[in-house]
Amino acid sequence: MRQAFANLLENALDFTPDGGRIRIFGEGDGDHQKIIVENQGEHIPEFAFARLTERFYSLPRPATGKKSTGLGLNFVQEVASLHNAKLALRNTDTGVEATIIF
Repeated sequence: MRQAFANLLENALDFTPDGGRIRIFGEGDGDHQKIIVENQGEHIPEFAFARLTERFYSLPRPATGKKSTGLGLNFVQEVASLHNAKLALRNTDTGVEATIIF
């Protein structure tokens, strides 16, 4: 799980512009616990959502245009699954939110 959270944080750092904010926080209700990594980066393009956790799929980093190995979110999804959790990704009013739901 530590490496999965590190991957989410690394993605947030890669996609957040200089001076942008990254928030990491937890939420819970009676049934579910969530750990959320939220950043003020560009929204995820709609066409990419279906492939974000696909092995070797990567979007270019805004600052450099370079792509990663495309293994990070696939790894996060697999680790979450092994812990009976799931990964949820969504655009927000201010950026992007990655949530692991237990």
